[in-house]
Amino acid sequence: RQGLGAAQYEKGDLDAARKALESIPQAERAGELASVSYQLADILLRKIPAKVEDDAVAAGRASEALKAAA
Repeated sequence: RQGLGAAQYEKGDLDAARKALESIPQAERAGELASVSYQLADILLRKIPAKVEDDAVAAGRASEALKAAA
């Protein structure tokens, strides 16, 4: 699942990568899978609009997603 998520991330399909990486249970994200949480955080940050005034609704959703991920 990590390999699939990483491949989709490299392809630029962030939504599919997020779905694949989120399928890895939190309890398993240790050792070799420790980077999964960092990859998910990177995906969430990349999905935030560059300018909040351009898309306040999307910024609000991104903010909620970041709070939920923390």
